[in-house]
Amino acid sequence: MELLSWKRYDDKYKLSQILTEAARSCVDAHTARPEEYLAAYFTEKCSGDEIRGIVTRAVYLPSGTVVLRLTLQLLNGMETESAAFVQPSHGEYDAGADETTDPTTYTTEALQKSYFPRLLQFGARDQKGFDTTLRQISSSAEAVDVGVSVMYGLSTVVASAAARCSSIPLFMYLRQLFPSLGGDEAFTMPQLCISFFGPGNPSTARLALKDVLLIPAMPEGCIPNEIIQKIFAAFHHFCRAHNTMMRSDGSLAYDDFENVTDALGLAEEAVRAVGLTPVKDICIGLRFAAAVTSPSLAATAVPSAAAWKESKDTTEVMYALFPGDADVSGAQVSEYLREQLQNCTDFVVYVEDTHCDRDTFGLQRLQAHLGDLLHVSGRDIYARSQYKKVEHGIRGLWTSNFVLDPGAIGTLSDVHEIVRRVKEFEGRCVSFVTQELVGNAATMAHLSVAMEARFLCMGGLLSTPQCEVLSHLISIQSELLHSRALSREAPKIARMELPKPPTDVVPEIKRRMDKKKRKK
Repeated sequence: MELLSWKRYDDKYKLSQILTEAARSCVDAHTARPEEYLAAYFTEKCSGDEIRGIVTRAVYLPSGTVVLRLTLQLLNGMETESAAFVQPSHGEYDAGADETTDPTTYTTEALQKSYFPRLLQFGARDQKGFDTTLRQISSSAEAVDVGVSVMYGLSTVVASAAARCSSIPLFMYLRQLFPSLGGDEAFTMPQLCISFFGPGNPSTARLALKDVLLIPAMPEGCIPNEIIQKIFAAFHHFCRAHNTMMRSDGSLAYDDFENVTDALGLAEEAVRAVGLTPVKDICIGLRFAAAVTSPSLAATAVPSAAAWKESKDTTEVMYALFPGDADVSGAQVSEYLREQLQNCTDFVVYVEDTHCDRDTFGLQRLQAHLGDLLHVSGRDIYARSQYKKVEHGIRGLWTSNFVLDPGAIGTLSDVHEIVRRVKEFEGRCVSFVTQELVGNAATMAHLSVAMEARFLCMGGLLSTPQCEVLSHLISIQSELLHSRALSREAPKIARMELPKPPTDVVPEIKRRMDKKKRKK
């Protein structure tokens, strides 16, 4: 019986023929060390991408959050790692799960039962087959949905293994895997958006400005090391000057500003104090977080640019731009930003999440005013819908820059599909967001270069995971400079078709603080 099993295996995989050819090659070479020769022989013949197994273990973050560390082991002994957030999702088919079940244990059991048996059938180089099967399992009624973060972790750990098998950097492997992103053209570095300071709680601040961002200039297409060093110094200077605490993302908690002009003044003072020249060395970005107080049913429609007409009958979305003060309309938000930024658009080159995803008219008004001067960007307005409204943003002229969190999308193939779709339209660009996961730092740096991200939006430089991302990015830059594969052109503003400037009169924002000043 054992002999019959051996013969069937030999007939199926031609084992005797393979070993005979290897032995003949070794004899023909007259090598004195046949073991070493045969090892080299089979290494050359094989891709080495067969997956032996995937190991999971729980890892604690400083915040107390438990994440899942994924370790992929190849048959040749290589290992690659990634990390993923887990979700306590207990659905209809989650037999035996209850509210007290540890999410990492629950997710690990689901992976071992439903996912790994099918995924281990693929080689690491079959990225598209691996990703397709991963999506199929996740959407099937029989399997537990482990969440997009885990799917992203599995997809990236396979890509990292495949790059190692190919003996090329991950960013180069990803460019070859998704050639539509750039082909054989020179690589470009993403411009950094570094979170500098902002309120600890935007809902209680005097202005709903979530982050003031530092954006190093790249006059020759690369990130200057001396500017990065001075940005570190700016963090420490601001911390000493204002006695600030660190936020969870490594930026500084500070909200003692009444308006955008005050916030810009604080940032300018800090960068000048450490020897950075505004515009020449460093620019500023602003990320807003105004709570929506009265969403409009009429504003949920997404008209095209041609269909956008001024309408005083449409009830506007209202925002708490100044928490605790009178709410303002989307049109008022746009006009406020135009007034605050019109004289400093060389210094402020980026604004994000100024409106919600139900306020097409407010977004288009802002685009009409500032779209050709800076990057109007959207992060949360797309993430809230799990990126289902990216198409709405493209057709409705919401933003020119689409800020994506790859770990909240799914597989690398899913990320590529969104990037491809956005870049089909002239004047649109894609940026990526980093995570507070050290295990994914290298992947994020490589992905941003491979997929030609316009910006890499990261937390503050007082965070170890963020510094890890920065270090990997600088390492990739050094490699590209050495190989002369880096484009040396300065980054440009993505200019898309803009809506026609509105002509209707928008009521001036009246704040309670202004009334008190007049009484005095």
